Amino acid sequence: DVAIHAVLHRIAAKEGIKYILNGHSFRTEGVAPKGWTYMDGRYIRAIQRMFGTKKLLDFPNFTLFDYLYFSFFKRIKVVPILNYSAYDPDQVRQTVEGECGWKDYGGHHHESYYTKFIQSYLLPRKFNIDKRKTECSALIRSGMMTRAEALETVRDIYPHEGDLIDYVLNKLEITRSEWETLDRAPAKSFRDYPSYYPMIRAMKWPLSLASRIGLVPRLLYLKFLA
Repeated sequence: DVAIHAVLHRIAAKEGIKYILNGHSFRTEGVAPKGWTYMDGRYIRAIQRMFGTKKLLDFPNFTLFDYLYFSFFKRIKVVPILNYSAYDPDQVRQTVEGECGWKDYGGHHHESYYTKFIQSYLLPRKFNIDKRKTECSALIRSGMMTRAEALETVRDIYPHEGDLIDYVLNKLEITRSEWETLDRAPAKSFRDYPSYYPMIRAMKWPLSLASRIGLVPRLLYLKFLA
């Protein structure tokens, strides 16, 4: 996600484009708790330096400097366009299936085996993070799901195919024994590593003012500081 965000800003600046459309929908996805899967450019760089074996030579990271440069110097704004219009995921699904030949891949973030592994196995099993809860909560608030339906959805363990783990371990070149060692290790969070988050928290009141006058996206403030 960080790499995609970085590339979009770089291309927008190169082509003189002032707006980037964001497809996140608070009506269907909600906002995750701060301690779940926070990440930023400094966090990625720190993790790579601690555990990586190669330098991030061409990985399009997105640092605080990048954010300030693109937002205030290049004046590029990210617009969450779905927040400004009615959005019915079932209707959209029917439209893209009928008109674009799109095929449902089975779940949120199941578009690749790796993201599916993260979403349906690693996060709920090791970190007790079930993102179905935030999605169902958003649908309840939007009137698209009842609380009883949501509880039924999250009642069972997040389903995943038996060969999914072996596929990902093979791609990451991790042996089964290495994986079992990692799996048994104590769970950590982003707070165990360097990130911009402490700095962002320390600037809560200036960022609140900046969000009210349009210098910082209001959603950014509400997501990390409210």
